[in-house]
Amino acid sequence: MCICNASIVNCKSPEETIDISKVTIPYPIIAGSSKIWEQVIRAEETLVAATLLLVALVKGFNSETAAQLLHDNIRIMDDIIVHLLHDSGQDGGHRTPRVEGSESRLADCFRTTARIRLNSARIKLHRYRAMMDNLRILSRFDTNHRSRVSASDGTLDCATSLDATKAAKIFPFSAAQSKAVCQESASSIVNGLKQLVNSESALTPCFCSGLLAGYTLMMISHFDSSAHSEGTHPGVSQETQKKLSDGVETAIRVLAHFSRGFGAVAALKDQLEIAAIACDLSEGGSYNTGAA
Repeated sequence: MCICNASIVNCKSPEETIDISKVTIPYPIIAGSSKIWEQVIRAEETLVAATLLLVALVKGFNSETAAQLLHDNIRIMDDIIVHLLHDSGQDGGHRTPRVEGSESRLADCFRTTARIRLNSARIKLHRYRAMMDNLRILSRFDTNHRSRVSASDGTLDCATSLDATKAAKIFPFSAAQSKAVCQESASSIVNGLKQLVNSESALTPCFCSGLLAGYTLMMISHFDSSAHSEGTHPGVSQETQKKLSDGVETAIRVLAHFSRGFGAVAALKDQLEIAAIACDLSEGGSYNTGAA
């Protein structure tokens, strides 16, 4: 778990790897099954893989030779995440038999945490494709630095263009498909975090996923609103906009809960709240963190 989290934070492959096939110590048994622990470990490993694939995407975006490999790897990674989410019970199937008591609550906590981390991996896999119609996101891939902010009016002048053919070579999904995946995954993360708060239990990596979900929902809302005001996009419905806003608010509330006694987490929560207020997605001032 420590090796996985270090790789996620540093966006680098682990300097030291563990050959799982050579590990003979069995997973601990929770609620009569060791599968739950395995699901958590697999989820963290998958999040590492998605993070490293995202790094490879940014580095190899303008490489014609890397396009097909990126396309295939993104498709394979998405299939793996969907399979693991199904296995973890996100769609209601393959649940571990429930055992009443504290072990059952712990099992639910682990299972929910695994789903949160898998949805985090799926967001990382899809978010650039989802937002690539926005020139500021597209400029992240401009390795020749042809994108610049105009000194005269502050608008982005981006010489890089992503035509449909190039997008199809690199991404196995459309922007609309990836945006839907990001919104669904971020909402699932927020709902999972609410479950952990209500059960009075949580595992430490989850606050990072809360930040990811909050910013993802915020970006979808902000970019859609901006595109609508500029007349380049029809925008989202009021119902969808409310769901996005509610999701951001919930992410802030959950992070406020997790930040009690942890100043660093409280600071990250404050940054998310400030950004939400700037995007008119939060009124602010209503979250008592109780942080020391």
